[in-house]
Amino acid sequence: MVSFRDRLRRARHGAGRVRHRTLYRVRKLVRLTPGEFGEMIWAQMVLLWAQALLWVRPRGSLVDEAAPTVSAGPWDRETAQRLARAVNRAAYHGLFRPYCLVRAVALNRMLEAKGMRSGRIRLGVRLVNGRFSAHAWVDYDGVILGDDETGTRSFAELTDVRLLRR
Repeated sequence: MVSFRDRLRRARHGAGRVRHRTLYRVRKLVRLTPGEFGEMIWAQMVLLWAQALLWVRPRGSLVDEAAPTVSAGPWDRETAQRLARAVNRAAYHGLFRPYCLVRAVALNRMLEAKGMRSGRIRLGVRLVNGRFSAHAWVDYDGVILGDDETGTRSFAELTDVRLLRR
């Protein structure tokens, strides 16, 4: 049987880890510029919108085949990567931990809001040790945004899609 003193000691130790994690996150957030912080707040709102969209839309009515895109300029790529960092920050430090499809939909929506239509949601699958897994990411003019390029290359791409407008 575990004594009250042992339970109290374990609770204090666990609370210390929570405090450490919270302080780590607060320190990271304080270092952001006002622009980065604003983009992270915007990303959190768009992530919430994307999650609601996935809940509300019937299965199979979220995406459509993508149209050919126009190549992006270097300024667009820099902005796109900055928005991808904002989505990743909001996903890690925000209200919930969204799945990859929610992050991809949110990032694609933010890119489109900035007038950058070269972003495409990519879907991929793989089979490792008998386990099937799927992944979604955004490809912006050949550059994978907000995701590990080597990790996404391990997935066989299914298709290139865009959000269905309804």
